[in-house]
Amino acid sequence: MAKYSPLLILAAVLLASSGCVRSQQPKPVFTTPGPIAPTVQSTPEFEALFTGYPKNEALSYAIASHKTDQRLPRIDLLFYSTWFLDGNPRVSMESTVDLLGEASDCRDVYQWAVQATHERSLSDAQLEEVRQALSTLPKSGVHPPLRDLLIVSFRLHEHWETRTYDKSALPASLQRIYHLTGAPLSGSSESTPQRTTADITKWKTRKMMEDLDIPAIKAHSEKLVTAAGGKTLDWLPYIDRETPRTQADLTARTLILNALVNIAYGAPITVIKKWIADNGLTSHLSSKERALLEKRNEDLTDQEKANLHWSMEAVWALIWAGGLTGDIPIDAPVSNTMASLLPNLQKNESSAAFTRKVRLRPYTELYPMLDLYYRAHWSTENARLHGGSSGKISGDIIMERRKALEWLMDSTSDWDDVEMST
Repeated sequence: MAKYSPLLILAAVLLASSGCVRSQQPKPVFTTPGPIAPTVQSTPEFEALFTGYPKNEALSYAIASHKTDQRLPRIDLLFYSTWFLDGNPRVSMESTVDLLGEASDCRDVYQWAVQATHERSLSDAQLEEVRQALSTLPKSGVHPPLRDLLIVSFRLHEHWETRTYDKSALPASLQRIYHLTGAPLSGSSESTPQRTTADITKWKTRKMMEDLDIPAIKAHSEKLVTAAGGKTLDWLPYIDRETPRTQADLTARTLILNALVNIAYGAPITVIKKWIADNGLTSHLSSKERALLEKRNEDLTDQEKANLHWSMEAVWALIWAGGLTGDIPIDAPVSNTMASLLPNLQKNESSAAFTRKVRLRPYTELYPMLDLYYRAHWSTENARLHGGSSGKISGDIIMERRKALEWLMDSTSDWDDVEMST
């Protein structure tokens, strides 16, 4: 199956990642112990709870969750607490209990992800015990250090109350609530998954996707396909790519494909293999490419020669992605300027000059181009399968260029087996 997701699914995924507490939808409330809590707690007493603590976005974000219900609907909430792993305000350990006895806890890493979510249902007796414990909570005491700060918000009769406690010396009633819900009261960042480079790239990409007007991109792609004589499918899903490759990946793949294309025009395989090795590209070869370079020119099949020839279309797409040409229309062939942009292997030119010129386009440019070629590919496949016309759009050209763009936008893909479903 292709990794395409309808926009509604994408929106649901993004919403679900916004917080184990903050993503909950209000549940039916059958019994309410008083009016709904006020939307905002902005009293001198509330603000005084947090004087003396460092001013930063992460801590303000956590405090705001207790101050306003914009991120945390209180219509069905009974109890909500927050403490910070190792005193780091970027890592909030949160727990809730709602009016129906549904308890949850999670680790909310600021502007990154919600992790280690747990949910459980309390019995009626346990829920009543939580209510009783809340009614006996003492007032806030001294300001504990941030590593021991526990913020607790809860329903008290007809209003929403927020108090702070020292986690290292909790009152017995609060300890009882944590025991009943099973939420953690201790932990170490050593057990918190660390962000890898791939994780950070994926997060940044997701943030960029949020800024894209994906329906408008789809509409523009369909307009271009139609203008070129192709057909479109309105319910063809949106694409979802979160792990684009690096500029170094793009550069190496372009250079390798350019070298291999030369074989289709009679360049000795031994010469091409040596050029690839001399320019430090051998490690970037795919399995099939390695096998091909072990052959003699006269042993290449007609299909292998044809594949090498068509690879120039993939090179053209990657040249565009590297910022070396202005556009790659779906109904236009490779420009006759392409060869001048690449190393001349007949003269044994190195890859250095080309590498210096490459500038990977931003995700906000790559995504729309991939979307266009994805929809153009559907048009050509539809024409092939049903005997219709795809206008001025060539299926072979579109397929090769789309393959390059798909590979570039998905670092988990294998060049020998890029997902090309429509």
